[in-house]
Amino acid sequence: MTDIRDSTDRSEPLSDPSLLRLPPISAPGRGPWLRIGGPFGFEWNRVTLPIRGLPPALAGYRILHLTDFHFRKRWSRAYEQLHERIRQDPPGLVLMGGDYVENKYNHLPGLPHVRRLLSGLTFRDGCFGVLGNHDGEIGPHIDGHNITLIDRKRIVVDTEAGPIELIGLPRLQRPHGPDQPFIDALPPKAPNVPRVILSHYSDYVYRTTKAPPDLFLAGHTHGGQICLPGNIAILKHTSLPRRMAHGIHRIGETWLVANRGMGCSTIAVRLFCPPEVVEIELAAEK
Repeated sequence: MTDIRDSTDRSEPLSDPSLLRLPPISAPGRGPWLRIGGPFGFEWNRVTLPIRGLPPALAGYRILHLTDFHFRKRWSRAYEQLHERIRQDPPGLVLMGGDYVENKYNHLPGLPHVRRLLSGLTFRDGCFGVLGNHDGEIGPHIDGHNITLIDRKRIVVDTEAGPIELIGLPRLQRPHGPDQPFIDALPPKAPNVPRVILSHYSDYVYRTTKAPPDLFLAGHTHGGQICLPGNIAILKHTSLPRRMAHGIHRIGETWLVANRGMGCSTIAVRLFCPPEVVEIELAAEK
């Protein structure tokens, strides 16, 4: 039996809880509370998020957010389980949040596994991604391998249900922060076209308030990776409040999705912080 769970993260109180329509939970159990080495299980977390002005044709449209695999030298059966789960019911879009490999200076040990992961992904309208702070010079070696990198790009994807705008924030290192001129040059959001920003860092969400997206998808924090019981992050890896190191949060007009990711950084250990993928279903805001 695979160790995969359908659930919704309820850790963050919202300014208006009625905005979040929680789907029913159907699961054999939580993801592994302790992980040493490669993943042997993960959570499949599903959430329905209402979007203002969403066209009726896009209601029910699904986006799968994957991030922070941190591939080293090993391939895990959990990735086969991920492939199989996606093949059973492909989402419209797969969006990747960066940190495909662990070694910042030598991507070669992890590169074959990154390509194997990407080649096994199935989707209806495309797979797009940005790079993370661990990814070094891996970009040219994966761009076009069943993924399109959109760092510092704005594109409109003509999905089978209607257009969706995607924006990839560039992965500039701290303390420099994101490319603010790029963000400031973003045009106003088009009516009835959902805007999705894909970023490696969750705290960059406050840099986008002049051109707020409907969804801001981020990783990097690993949810803390090593936590106290209850997913309480010891090291949060973000300037946002500790409770926002993972989960779904409402910031103004934007839904922030802080994904715990699949991998581990520095030490291959997770404690009280299961790996996860996040499946988002779009709904019209009432």
